[in-house]
Amino acid sequence: MIRNNIATLLIMALSVSSLGCDRESNITTPASTDYSSRIEAQVIANCLTVQAATEEFAFMNRGVYPAASADCTPKGDNLYDLLPGDCPLINPLNMYPTEPSVWGGSPCNPGETGIQAVMGGYCINVGYTIRGTGEEPGVIIATMTNIDPDDHLGIMGQCLHFETNILYYFTSSNDGTFPRDLDTDRDLDGYTIMDHINMRGGWLFVNVFTGEFSNPVMETAYEPGSIGYAPIIEGDIVIGCIITAVGETPGELKVNRECIEARESYTLLNCRLFEKALRMFAWRNNMVFPDDINSDTDLTGRTLLEYFSHYSNPYTRLSCTPVDGTAYEVGEIAYMPIVEFGINSGYVITGAGKYPGVIVARHEYDLSEADKAIYYTGAVLRTAAVEFAERNDGVFAVDFDTDMNLDKNTILDLIPLKKLLINPVSSNRTGIINGRAAYPGETAYIGWGTGFRITSINEAGYYIIDYRWRPAS
Repeated sequence: MIRNNIATLLIMALSVSSLGCDRESNITTPASTDYSSRIEAQVIANCLTVQAATEEFAFMNRGVYPAASADCTPKGDNLYDLLPGDCPLINPLNMYPTEPSVWGGSPCNPGETGIQAVMGGYCINVGYTIRGTGEEPGVIIATMTNIDPDDHLGIMGQCLHFETNILYYFTSSNDGTFPRDLDTDRDLDGYTIMDHINMRGGWLFVNVFTGEFSNPVMETAYEPGSIGYAPIIEGDIVIGCIITAVGETPGELKVNRECIEARESYTLLNCRLFEKALRMFAWRNNMVFPDDINSDTDLTGRTLLEYFSHYSNPYTRLSCTPVDGTAYEVGEIAYMPIVEFGINSGYVITGAGKYPGVIVARHEYDLSEADKAIYYTGAVLRTAAVEFAERNDGVFAVDFDTDMNLDKNTILDLIPLKKLLINPVSSNRTGIINGRAAYPGETAYIGWGTGFRITSINEAGYYIIDYRWRPAS
């Protein structure tokens, strides 16, 4: 029984690992949450999941957050594409996949999740507020935001405008290199940063406190309402900059942001998208990662390159595929598995920048022990559910622990390790349950004869698995 041996070895690896969470986005705890039932706990989990996807969207969209369901990243993903399962979340009150269902306002109907963009200067979306409604209409049980009450949205918008609409055009016309001086350095088309400011809305750089026109200064900002620019220099090359901005109190920075060249940011984005495909492969392979990205297949018979066939190299402008090992050539991304107890239970993804051998991106599969166990539990439960149906004339179980197939086995009987029934977060016997996951560490199963759905909530409280199986059409 190869499946049982793999499961045993991977659980051994889980028992000795002590890894940290790999989330890089700025996820904060809810500003307020108040729930009194399992259904309302699912609303909270929905809000946290939407928050994680919203931060992911901004990472892919040069810091700008979505304001509508149709808003997309440069790669064409909307917010729903970044949610588990690449589709809307379920409203736990009516069980329809609609969330977030409210854009630009506060939710009202029971179980809804709403997201409202927070707009800064120049109509740039610098943040968000996410709310969730409980079982009673209009009663908000969760509110979360990335904007502090003391943040000055006008200044935040000015900084994003300076970065995305001014520096972006300069570096795009200057082989990716930033200026040392805003007044004298010119791009390959002969324009300085100040020329770009004049061409692209320089009149918008008005100090929000004094009302006077104010150019960015060549130092860390100090005066109220000022914006500062400081180049980051390696050798003789300006590889990036630090943008700073001050609020009402002199020297109190409201913005302190490091920027890198646009092409390097696309390398980071390529690595992030490749990582998403890699996790999808592993999820469909009992959380075992491939040795070779070209030939190894998951349990559905697909290779990793069928999930991520190619990417656009931002330096060569050629269509490329990831390579095995460590990235070296400019713009290249590479994959290398991490082996524990003979099992490919992790990975390292690297991305090279403007110069050969210079790594600018590095992603490691570095989940907490609990989250790693949650992913694995979901994968094993999926395999057992499919095996159940294969021995039941193609009919899936409704409940994982009571319905029997033609061999008189439940899905529970087909799970090789009963240790997976223990919740890795709470240590209660809620590791696998019927219905829909509501609390951290839960993995839930619900079937309907012709298919099934598995949901899981991670240690931080948001959904990481939302998998639906339906027969092929």
